[in-house]
Amino acid sequence: MMFRIFLKLYKNRCIFPAYHCVSNERPPHLEYLYPVRTQKEFIADLDFLLRHYKPVSMQSILEHPGRLHEKHAFHLTFDDGLREMYDVVVPILEKKGIPATFFINPSFLDNKELFYRFKISLLLQLLDGAPEKSKKEAASILGLRSTSFKGIRSSLLQNKKNNEEILEKLRNLLNTDFTEFLQNYKPYMDTTQVRTLVEKGFTLGGHSMNHPYYPHLILEEQIAQTIKSADFIQDTFDLNYRLFAFPYTDHRIGSAFFNYIYGENKLLDYSFGTAGIKDDCYKNNLQRIFVEDFNHIKYALAREYAEYAIKKVLKRNVIQRE
Repeated sequence: MMFRIFLKLYKNRCIFPAYHCVSNERPPHLEYLYPVRTQKEFIADLDFLLRHYKPVSMQSILEHPGRLHEKHAFHLTFDDGLREMYDVVVPILEKKGIPATFFINPSFLDNKELFYRFKISLLLQLLDGAPEKSKKEAASILGLRSTSFKGIRSSLLQNKKNNEEILEKLRNLLNTDFTEFLQNYKPYMDTTQVRTLVEKGFTLGGHSMNHPYYPHLILEEQIAQTIKSADFIQDTFDLNYRLFAFPYTDHRIGSAFFNYIYGENKLLDYSFGTAGIKDDCYKNNLQRIFVEDFNHIKYALAREYAEYAIKKVLKRNVIQRE
């Protein structure tokens, strides 16, 4: 009931639901990171969206920006360029006639490198069933007093810095090989598969080169990660548009970044944050709704609409940049 009320109140805005992966089996590199939609759950989400919203393509938004305020519109987005996009997601979207945008990290395309948090998930999976001696050594490497798996997991997942030295020590301790995992499992799409997505009418964007946590980067690094990834995606796949989605979050990204990106030369058509249903003082920076923490998209949307309503009353519904 409340959802329908909010839907009527905020009908003239396009929403951007976001996902990482859809799989009936939890991939080992995602096991400890976030929930993964099954095909059945994902299809249920899509059916719900199609009942209440109208899908719009990114190409139509690029050509007619007013579609961002079209009545009950949605556009799907997917991050990280995982293999399941090609194997699972695209066939479902094609069957239902739903357009989408896929955000790619060039450093991971073709399974050249593995995102450091995926490495952490693989290490935790091995450590969970490892002998107590291994847990003690892992705790020592991390500088922890507690040797509990819970404490080790928390320490690894809460830190958003890519500490290659620590990960390499843990890899040696657990006798695993990330390169072998990349070659055998192939967690990411390859160039040919991504090109097929473009041929099918789907759109692409950059997602930084290697998925760093932007608030930890200086301005010059933020800009370089953004422009290099957008350049790579545009040039590699011969696109006439430039899109970008922030890895993790656009929280604490200052006005200097957006003034540079959307200044005189306008280096992107649109960028995408992760603040849910919220407005931004930079109109070309659109906010997305990650729904994977909820077992159905309707609950994620209901919460977002409710929070937006409260923030609008408090005049805090627009993201301001310092």
